[in-house]
Amino acid sequence: MSPSNEGPNGVSNLSTRIANCAEELKALSDEVAQDDIARKELLGACQQTAIYLERPADVIWRYIMIFPTISVIKAALQLGLLDALNASEQPLTAVDLANTIKQDQTVIGLDSSTEGVWQYGHDSSLSLFALLHQHPSDRKIFDTFMSGQRNNRTDWFDAFPTQTILLDGASSDPSSPLIVDIAGGIGSELGAFAKRYPSAPGKLILQDLPETIENSKPTLSSTIEPMAHDIFTPQPVTGARAYYFRAIFHNWPDDKCVEILTNTAKAMKRGYSKVLIHEWVLPDKGAPLQGSLLDVIMMTLSGGKERTETMWRELLGKAGLGIQKVWVDKIDSESLIEAVLED
Repeated sequence: MSPSNEGPNGVSNLSTRIANCAEELKALSDEVAQDDIARKELLGACQQTAIYLERPADVIWRYIMIFPTISVIKAALQLGLLDALNASEQPLTAVDLANTIKQDQTVIGLDSSTEGVWQYGHDSSLSLFALLHQHPSDRKIFDTFMSGQRNNRTDWFDAFPTQTILLDGASSDPSSPLIVDIAGGIGSELGAFAKRYPSAPGKLILQDLPETIENSKPTLSSTIEPMAHDIFTPQPVTGARAYYFRAIFHNWPDDKCVEILTNTAKAMKRGYSKVLIHEWVLPDKGAPLQGSLLDVIMMTLSGGKERTETMWRELLGKAGLGIQKVWVDKIDSESLIEAVLED
C-alpha cells in the first residue's frame, strides 16, 4: 500500500472511503426502494461497477459458483429446509435439520468420498481422484487448474510471517528437509517459495501421485526434489521442519483426513516439526460466500467440506495434533493453521 493511502492512525484511507461508499449505497437503496426507475438505475450502476472491478479469475469463480448456488436453492426448496430454518428461533445443525424434515443426515451433508453425487453422475464407486487417475488428460487439466488458482491469490509466505512460523529455529543442515509440500500438484507454490527465499536452509520436497509428479518435471525448479507419494501411505520423509498442505483436506471426509494426518504425525519430530494447513477456516457465523459455496462443491465432488476452527481442532486432535495458532489474512480468504504434536 502506498503512503498516500495510509491515514494518520495507520488506517487505510481507501478502506475508509470504501466503507463510506457502502454506507451511501445502503442509504440510496432505501431512498429508491419505492421508485422502480431510480432503483433500476442504481442497480445498473452497481452492476457496471462490479464488472469493472472483476478480474478474469473473479469471473471464472463467479461462473463456477452458479451451479452450486442453483442446486442448493432447488434442494432446499424441495426438502423444506427453508421452511424449517424460518420456523426455528435459533440456528440449526445438519442433524437438527435432518430430524426436522425427517430425512437421513446424509441428505443434508454427505460424508463419503465414494458414495456421493460425483459417483452417481459417473456411475462409479471410485473417488474423484481415482477417476482422474483413470483419465490422464483430465488429470492434467485438473493439475493445471489448481496451479492457475495461484494467479489471483497472495502466497501464504507473503501473507503470513514466514520467518516466525518456519525459518526461525529451522535446521541449517542443507540435507535436512525444510518443507514437504504434500499433494502439492506440479509444484507452483513450492517453486514460488524457492524464488522468494532462495537462501532458506534445507531441502524442498514436492510430493504427489506419480502421474502428477511426471507432469511437474518440465517446469519444476531444480532446487526442488520431486517425490511420488500417496497420502494414504506412511510419510517417507521424517523430521521435516514443515509438512505443508494446500487445499487438501477439504477434498476428503473426516475419516480420510485423520488417516492422512496420522501418517504425517508419525513422521514428525516432536518440538521441531509442524503441520501447516492453508485452507478456509470458516467462522461459525457470517461465513463468506465463496467459502460457503466451496463447502457445497466439495461435498458433491468428494464428500469433503470446508471447516470451522472448532472442526479443525477436533479433526487434528484425532491424529494427536494440536493447533498452535490460526493465522488469518482476510475474512474472505484462506487462513494458515499451524499445528504441532500434542504433549
